[in-house]
Amino acid sequence: MRPRVRWSVTLIAVIGLVVCAVVVGGFLLTMVNNDLPWEEGLSAGSYYKAVGSAYSGGFVAGFFFSFFLVLLAVVIAAWFDARRDRRVAADPVPAAETGGKVVAYRR
Repeated sequence: MRPRVRWSVTLIAVIGLVVCAVVVGGFLLTMVNNDLPWEEGLSAGSYYKAVGSAYSGGFVAGFFFSFFLVLLAVVIAAWFDARRDRRVAADPVPAAETGGKVVAYRR
């Protein structure tokens, strides 16, 4: 992964994580404060639909939060791999340490 692509994907992942965290936080506040829309004249079916709508919104936000978290983890792993490869290329194994075997680089 090229550095420009890596930074672009990192930016997308961080923005997505922030947005999803805000939405999940709003969902949790709605549940904690019991702010679901409920009026005395509404039927039980209407109440269950409101609860289902709130939970589905929280589920979708949580799903995308985990998606952006995995995206960020992949970018970080690619960055560590590129960093390790640069270090290995800069530090070849001396022939005396290989015991006569041909070794291209150190892991």
